[in-house]
Amino acid sequence: FKPNIKLTSLSKAFSLWAARQEYPIAFFGDSTTDGATTTGHIPSVPTPAGVQINESPNAYSKLLEDTIKRAIPSYPAGKRVIYNAGFDSQSMSNDFAIDKFDSIFIDATAPFLNAKMIGFAWGVTDVINNNNPLSALYTYSRNLEALVLYSLANGRQPFLVSPVPMWVTGVNL
Repeated sequence: FKPNIKLTSLSKAFSLWAARQEYPIAFFGDSTTDGATTTGHIPSVPTPAGVQINESPNAYSKLLEDTIKRAIPSYPAGKRVIYNAGFDSQSMSNDFAIDKFDSIFIDATAPFLNAKMIGFAWGVTDVINNNNPLSALYTYSRNLEALVLYSLANGRQPFLVSPVPMWVTGVNL
């Protein structure tokens, strides 16, 4: 497999921001990314046509963007640094991430079409409380691998945000 992009790093993204260049990244994940328990939470939701993105003001992606913009006071006002593509009540196990990837990042009308890097933050609850944790972990891992490869094939640099759970329903993996 050969990626459809030149691989880079988050430190390179920060260097570009410091040089006042637009280089948006996105976080794509579950309720943790969506900011489901934060003040002022407005959930993003899937729709028949794709998704309706509502970026919560206190989700970690927004707080990180605010911190970066304070660290780089010369960053042009109005230009985005970080997008939030978090979805409450979604997981890797229901194929949501793969099914909605194009409508969020690839299609001509995708809200985050210009995202250069995508942090995958799925998995906090994909394996927990499952009757067959080893099977669920295997499915999660295969889905995450497919998402990373699909991202690379479509010109988006992936990076992983959340680890796979290591203690699941009393079974030490």
